[in-house]
Amino acid sequence: MSRQLVRRARLQRVLHYLTASGIDTYDAQARHLGNAIGGHRLEAMATGSYINTWFARCVEHSMGLTRGWMDQPDDEVTCAADDGDETAA
Repeated sequence: MSRQLVRRARLQRVLHYLTASGIDTYDAQARHLGNAIGGHRLEAMATGSYINTWFARCVEHSMGLTRGWMDQPDDEVTCAADDGDETAA
């Protein structure tokens, strides 16, 4: 799986978590993710636009995720965005 596909899947997981938490517009989600980008750019990334390393690290930082979580294709790292699922260490 390409890094972009992994990042997009991870971003969509984070956005799903934020939506379930009541943060349900791209503009509000962009603000919650540190206001590094706007809502239109966030929507573009979620639907196919390039996700650069800088933004991946911004998402990880703002959500309290381990550095590199956005690039991991498997579930080695858990976080609130994982909907509380536990994985084996």
